[in-house]
Amino acid sequence: TLEIKLSTNGGALHSILPLLAAMKNTQAQVFVHAVSDVASAGTMIMMAADDVLVNEYCTIMMHQISFGAMGTGSSIESHVTHTMKSSKTLLQDLYKDFFTDDEIEQMLSGRDFWLGKEDFDERYD
Repeated sequence: TLEIKLSTNGGALHSILPLLAAMKNTQAQVFVHAVSDVASAGTMIMMAADDVLVNEYCTIMMHQISFGAMGTGSSIESHVTHTMKSSKTLLQDLYKDFFTDDEIEQMLSGRDFWLGKEDFDERYD
């Protein structure tokens, strides 16, 4: 069993991808305990776990990824196109059992989802 105690405002996607891969490939049961608020990239860690416990009074915030791009116009355009495509696949994979397809489309269109413990527990199975 691996227990992750989580309290985070989120973070850079590239920094959690190795953790998500390790969670997927381990033979250990991965348990996430949201000890305080968890947002953005932190929720991806929650959704990749085998089991999750959210402390009372925690706030969970899930949304479309945020990122920036610099460079020439064509470089920015290709970066944005790639990032939007790959993040859509990631969000659909991680959130498919938690949100409806319509809610995932709303998220991809910019809606933020704010959940308390009761809201989270009601959806989490």
